[in-house]
Amino acid sequence: MENLRKWFLIVFGIGYPCALLLLILSLSEAHAGAPVLEETCLDSGKRRVPIKYDTSLQFFAEARLIAKVEQKMASDRGMSIYVIHINPERYFLDRYTQQWLYLRQCAHITLRHPVIPEGMRGLKIEDEQRADCQAIREMQSSPGFSTRQIYSIERDIERLSRENRWGQVLAGPQRRISLESCKQAK
Repeated sequence: MENLRKWFLIVFGIGYPCALLLLILSLSEAHAGAPVLEETCLDSGKRRVPIKYDTSLQFFAEARLIAKVEQKMASDRGMSIYVIHINPERYFLDRYTQQWLYLRQCAHITLRHPVIPEGMRGLKIEDEQRADCQAIREMQSSPGFSTRQIYSIERDIERLSRENRWGQVLAGPQRRISLESCKQAK
């Protein structure tokens, strides 16, 4: 009887909490290596734009509209019709660069740049530059953010160009990104 009691305590004392922890971890949406994004994106209606992790995504981040059939239902429920897809397997990017890339997609949404289903957004260089600056201004409004982080992002982007990885992170042709010039262009 004593052995049965010990076995019962072991199974339910240790096994149950471990099984519960495994269940919680398996239901989590974040992936190993997923960026820690401290920002929250709100669309023009002040609704939170959800993040969807997608390892098949060509770029690091991409703003998309949800499927047409789901848009009305989302609007009726007070939910955003947008989602920002993030590829968590882009490990080679600095944390600040990841946040900036995420905020660029949020800027496309808030600036009402063309965003259509399945990520086929019409790419305009002017829109990309506005999103670059909007994202860095958003980061600059965070406490503790400094010019050093801007240089870090610019170096990361320059490294992408040198290593021919631009297409793994950003859409469109390679271009010079000067975040320091965003201070003057409002």
